Amino acid sequence: MKRRLFLGGGAVVIGLPFLESVTPRLARADAPAVARRLLYMWIPNGVWMDSFRPATVGTDYVMPPSLLSLEAHRADFSIVTGLDNKPGVPDMAGDHGAGTAAFITCIKPLKSETQVQLGISADQIAANGLLKNGVKTRLPSLQLGIDGGGTAGGCDSGYSCAYSRNISWADATTPLPKITDALQAFNRIFQGYDPTASAADVAKRQAYDKSVLDHVTGDIASLHGRLGKTDQLKLDQYLSGVRALELSLTNSASMAACVKGAPPPNNVGDYRTHVKLMLDVIAMAFQCDATRVVSFMLGNAGSNQSYPFLMANGAPITGAHHEISHHGGNATNIAQLQAINTWTFEQVAYLLEKLKAVPDGSDGASLLTNSAIVVSSDVSDGNNHGHTDMPVLLAGHGGGALKPGQHVRYGAAVAAPSWKSKPPSSNVPLANLMLTTVATLGVTGTPVGDSTATLPEV
Repeated sequence: MKRRLFLGGGAVVIGLPFLESVTPRLARADAPAVARRLLYMWIPNGVWMDSFRPATVGTDYVMPPSLLSLEAHRADFSIVTGLDNKPGVPDMAGDHGAGTAAFITCIKPLKSETQVQLGISADQIAANGLLKNGVKTRLPSLQLGIDGGGTAGGCDSGYSCAYSRNISWADATTPLPKITDALQAFNRIFQGYDPTASAADVAKRQAYDKSVLDHVTGDIASLHGRLGKTDQLKLDQYLSGVRALELSLTNSASMAACVKGAPPPNNVGDYRTHVKLMLDVIAMAFQCDATRVVSFMLGNAGSNQSYPFLMANGAPITGAHHEISHHGGNATNIAQLQAINTWTFEQVAYLLEKLKAVPDGSDGASLLTNSAIVVSSDVSDGNNHGHTDMPVLLAGHGGGALKPGQHVRYGAAVAAPSWKSKPPSSNVPLANLMLTTVATLGVTGTPVGDSTATLPEV
């Protein structure tokens, strides 16, 4: 039997987490390779760098204000500052569109509203490399997001909407559209090998309020009796998690708008629920080994998402994110931007907590141990549209390939207030970090954008 098992077949396929009981003795002796995972998470409009960048480097840094929710996970992530993403610098205006296009391609986009020219992104280099190395998952990669929209037309100062609404690119002219409907993403993970049968099954299942698990009850019972007690408990917990997420997606009244696409910008409950459920879907996709490569956009370039559920200086935030990010040094705008950044990284903390709670393998590892997660943005400071000193949070241990728990800085130290002028270039490309994370999956030999080498420090 294979290290990873599946229940079902044609209409529904339930991937299973690692179960030691069904790993052949020979395979245990041979210590099969750890399944490693990779997530690129893009956040819009940069961050207030003076509340993101620690004052000191190394392991003893003081946690900056925007990242306080991550204190409990200090040993599981690093803050990386000083990296340049020069390909994101636009021709004249268009920093958000160009910066988003260059996020994980690290390639300068052609400025045009009718023609796109970019290049393959890091996640697709990783996915292709896994296939070349004989690692096959049901989904080679999964592209997710919060806001939808087509690729036609212009979205930022002469740059195509394809650049603003996609971070995953199969090649120079092919953006990979993202799924913004959380229920659709769930169905994508658990649909079977027959797309036609799966589509019909999904409609019928939801019409009769049935679960994906109803299709595999016989397989579950058969497998359960062959497992040891520890794996029986693991299987029960996993299947309960699948059903809980499915119920959240199908039965929650607050998701009525969310599951049909991007929620209305002022619909407070839907936006927060939408983000949380998308993070739950990512964790489930990794846990059931449906895919090992995911990209996630927390909005589109220049996002004007509103955050009326957040407070700054004792008042609700009534403005839109992009407008607030052009703070101009205004104290009210800065306080609001810090509140938005803090909430954003609280969502990252939520995801890390979920991944850390899921055992993965027989050596006490977790999904977080065996994952590499990059969180960054299109620009550094949203006011000056910088593409040097990019804000990067690198989480997970990459199966032992990474060195989390530190602040790594490239180039000279930057003093506050840093928004008044763009920090000097370190001449260390962000692409080197992308190359490093792709390598955690055992994929080497293919450059990422303008990369020159991996980063041994991280």
